[in-house]
Amino acid sequence: MESEATTTSMPVDDEVDESNVACKRKRSRKSKGWREMTKGTNAKDDKVLSLTVDNASYNDVMVKHMKNRLESRGMLVSGGCFFHIRCCAHIINLIVQSGLSCIENILDKIRNLVKFVTRSFYRSKDFYDTAQKHFHLEAKRKLRMDMQVRWNSTYMMLDNVLYYKYVFIHLESLHASFKSNVPLEDEWENLSVVHKFLKLFYDVTCMFSVNRSPTSNMYFKGACMVHRRLLETSKGPHEFLAQMVLPMLENFDKYWSEYNIFLACAAILDPRFELKFVEYCFDKIYGSDEAMCKVEKVLNTLRSLYNEYKSAFSTSPIVAPFTTSSRIEDENFFDDYQSYSSRITRTQTKKSQLESYLEESKLDLNMELYILEY
Repeated sequence: MESEATTTSMPVDDEVDESNVACKRKRSRKSKGWREMTKGTNAKDDKVLSLTVDNASYNDVMVKHMKNRLESRGMLVSGGCFFHIRCCAHIINLIVQSGLSCIENILDKIRNLVKFVTRSFYRSKDFYDTAQKHFHLEAKRKLRMDMQVRWNSTYMMLDNVLYYKYVFIHLESLHASFKSNVPLEDEWENLSVVHKFLKLFYDVTCMFSVNRSPTSNMYFKGACMVHRRLLETSKGPHEFLAQMVLPMLENFDKYWSEYNIFLACAAILDPRFELKFVEYCFDKIYGSDEAMCKVEKVLNTLRSLYNEYKSAFSTSPIVAPFTTSSRIEDENFFDDYQSYSSRITRTQTKKSQLESYLEESKLDLNMELYILEY
């Protein structure tokens, strides 16, 4: 959605620079959705829950302007407290980048190593020939430099370098020119540890990005996996990795903690997760006592949203379509979820439609479901 709040127009005559006019016309265009929403001409847009944007200062200004405009028309749900939601994939990028800055020295060494091989045709040919003939590796997998502003490209660079680790070590023993660029043994070990640590972040980013029409119910699970990995690593055996995780945890709390309630509400409305999955995740992260306090806060928020919706719209029974099962890889993060979910759940005396939903039996955690058709 384009964010321009005003339009401009000007007559075109012989003395006007036409390239200038084209620029002004381009800047003046606004999306149809924005025009209808801000003017209140589209009945479907008389209530807006949230807007998701990248974490950039110019977006903050645009969102503030939109929020004020929509709020003045009474178009925001819950007074706009969930209006500004930052892009989850972008937040992961910020979190990981803050950690990678702690190992910049070894990353620079890897970049120099990749440059050393790829910038010479003959050296590159010798490298891939050695990989095929002596190590029987698939040489179609190429070494590539990363884009430092995109952490996932750094992960892929490390992935490829580790794939050819023993080729580098072999060539180092034959050619003195390799010695200054190839990592030492302890550096290789640290790179393997970092690579394994980053794998989860890469998988969660793919989970967020693979769908062209992502829905909010999918993000709580990924955020929970990231949070648990950070907390576990901060107490882990690798001291250098524990130090690397500290700024990552700070950024997680800075950008994601305030959205846990929103993400949890969306997850509860997914019949695969419901309330029990949120309880389980909070219990794993915060412990049982603090988890229950957070769950109650989420439930109060969800009930408030439900009551606001109920007062404005009539409701109809929920009918679930046929779905197919498809398991995804979660590195045993949720291996004890079934035993947790079998515990006695809270009881309700007077049940609303929301409360009845919360007590329904859950669908399989890993089944595929198009949530907008549920």
